[in-house]
Amino acid sequence: MKLTTTLNLIKTHNCCHDGYHKLVTHLGGLKKYGADEPIDLVIILDCNGVGDCLWAFRATAEPSQHLARRIADEISASLLELYGTFSNSNEVREAMFFARGYAASATWTAYESGVTIWSRGTLAVSWPAESAKHARIIRAWLE
Repeated sequence: MKLTTTLNLIKTHNCCHDGYHKLVTHLGGLKKYGADEPIDLVIILDCNGVGDCLWAFRATAEPSQHLARRIADEISASLLELYGTFSNSNEVREAMFFARGYAASATWTAYESGVTIWSRGTLAVSWPAESAKHARIIRAWLE
């Protein structure tokens, strides 16, 4: 499923300065690319990495919450398969339950659950191979 955002949408959702600057530079500059031109999330994945791509789901032009939940679930399943219970964090467990549809939460959105699962899991150990695996998971859903 193709999902897009724009530089204006990203800014509206309070992106981090460094990630925004990196993306704008990759696109050739704000004036050249345009603030309202569609940006495929695969471009963000390739340029900024898994964390920023997962974050960008909150700023898509198309509805993306369902897909964000599915990706968060698939990433959590890959982490559990590899490491068992990869975190003692209640926050991560709650995010996983939310992503899988087992719990409703006023504090979680699908976007936050995906970013939390990925970032807390990757903080647990050093794993470029797992990050690459998660990039492939996201790419498979987006292409």
